[in-house]
Amino acid sequence: VGNYQDRPSGTIYHEKQNYRYIPHIFAEYNRQLRPWLWAGAQVDFGGFSWDSVSIPGGTNTITESSSENCYNISILPSLRFDWFRTEYLKMYSALRIGIDINTGSETDMFGKKTVVAPCFTPAVLGITAGKGNIFGNLEIGGLYALRNKNLVYMFGSRLISASISFRF
Repeated sequence: VGNYQDRPSGTIYHEKQNYRYIPHIFAEYNRQLRPWLWAGAQVDFGGFSWDSVSIPGGTNTITESSSENCYNISILPSLRFDWFRTEYLKMYSALRIGIDINTGSETDMFGKKTVVAPCFTPAVLGITAGKGNIFGNLEIGGLYALRNKNLVYMFGSRLISASISFRF
């Protein structure tokens, strides 16, 4: 909480505090079409929440508090191109294009609580290490969702992704 004790009384100040983040959680399924080409889909979830508080000037006492949130769910069909393969290591690039659903307790500048927008996830460099059913992935790319030409949600979110995977 900021110091509102020295501010004029009669004015109510609003502040956001105590941010809590939910890291990106995703599930992905891929099917190998060629030794170098995979097709699949990914579902990604992430978000954050915070407390919105009201504090009257002349005090540091919170008079109102509410929990707010914002969540993103992305559904992304994908293509992955392996450009280096050995028995234990693969290097690849991928492109996922789909939709992003941005929702939460706040409204955006257009008065909407839920916005569906096109999104894409380029993986400039992906590395898969392991053999058999269990392996690890490291991916450099990002998640970008476009509302319109002036507004971008999730710009550059998930720039680096690390995961442990299981192959069924």
